[in-house]
Amino acid sequence: MSRHIRRAIAGYGIANLIALASSAPVFAQSSTDLYSYDAKGRLVQVQTGQGVKNAYSFDRSDNRSRLTVQKQLDTSWAGTALYHQTGFAESSGGWAANIYSPQGYMTYGPYTNSVAIGNRTAVWRMLVDTATYPDPATIAVLDVYDATTGETIASRTLTWTSFAASSAYQIFELPFTVDAGRAGHSFEFRTYYTARAYLNVERIGFY
Repeated sequence: MSRHIRRAIAGYGIANLIALASSAPVFAQSSTDLYSYDAKGRLVQVQTGQGVKNAYSFDRSDNRSRLTVQKQLDTSWAGTALYHQTGFAESSGGWAANIYSPQGYMTYGPYTNSVAIGNRTAVWRMLVDTATYPDPATIAVLDVYDATTGETIASRTLTWTSFAASSAYQIFELPFTVDAGRAGHSFEFRTYYTARAYLNVERIGFY
């Protein structure tokens, strides 16, 4: 299957142009890139589905003056390499769960103690089978968990419409802060599944 879909979404002064390229096997190959524009119509950010975020700055004459590239998955773990309470290894890649899978953590771990003090961002690369289903119910909860103290320090809920496109990997970020009191602690980046949709987690990391 081969197709290209481009869709512009405008709201609150920001437009996102979503490009989706699909090829078989769809879950292994397709991803969604998000293009963000400011109120002047200038391209200010490109979030690729491969885990690279490009941010553009402009001078007073509206000339593009700087490009900042953030590689989001340089420190990351494959979804299949993490711990699991539910789901299965998808033949085309990633760790998946469907409506026949029980509720529980699709992924938990990796119990890393290498998260430095400061403002950090956890990153998920994942997909849903249908992004257009209008039900507002939660289909997954992403969280950052301090396994040393037993505390959730950041969380984010996802619905079907959190995804820009169906059957295409997309990047989700979750900012969190590691203060001096958490230095050297063991951290997890968890994906809780509510048994409402097909989900696939290809990779999780932080920067």
